[in-house]
Amino acid sequence: MNTEISFAFKLMLQENNKIFFGPGVASLLKAIEETGSVKDAAESMSLSYTKAWTMIKNATKAIGENLVYTEKGGIGGGRSHLTESGKDILEKYNLFQLDSQKAVEEAFRSVFQ
Repeated sequence: MNTEISFAFKLMLQENNKIFFGPGVASLLKAIEETGSVKDAAESMSLSYTKAWTMIKNATKAIGENLVYTEKGGIGGGRSHLTESGKDILEKYNLFQLDSQKAVEEAFRSVFQ
């Protein structure tokens, strides 16, 4: 068999068959934590500000807890932070992603190699 064969793996969480959390939301939350800004995080991912907030709101609704806390700003602008729930879901998703990736890699090797 061709040794160049590989696989792609994308993990998403859903509620009532509707996806609310995946690599995009995880990247967005990480970028918010790094930049302190939803606007800057969205720009870094080439997302519109509205799309970023839609992603956050969909995940917040499914989880039932706020994921992002915003502070209104004045001249210097506001800041955004992940709430404890936001940090928790991001950490759990990343752990689940890592564990799942390992399991899928093992299954791939056992089937294809």
